[in-house]
Amino acid sequence: MKIPQSSRPPGFSGENRYAACKMPVIAVDNGNRYIPAQVTADLAEYIETEALSAREAEVLSIVAAGNSNKHVAKILGISEDTVKVHMRAVLAKLGARDRTHAVAIAFRRGILTSKT
Repeated sequence: MKIPQSSRPPGFSGENRYAACKMPVIAVDNGNRYIPAQVTADLAEYIETEALSAREAEVLSIVAAGNSNKHVAKILGISEDTVKVHMRAVLAKLGARDRTHAVAIAFRRGILTSKT
């Protein structure tokens, strides 16, 4: 079946398609593994980051529910300053700009789930 020109991705041509298909086949044929560049980049993002402690993940899950630092502190029986320390560590470890970004990253990476 021929792919209509209008539905082909940009830069798609017979030569490009052949080259893209050839690399993994040659790698595997030579006894190597082939991992696409995007997968490698995604894995590198996870490897380079330090894991959250259990307490940091707990604080983040309560924050993800929409709670303020003050309310998180009350729930966990810790000071608001301690919550702020945990959140700063979370932001640094995840490379997040703010709380919302940290929550989004944590869901994307599977650190938080809808059941958390």
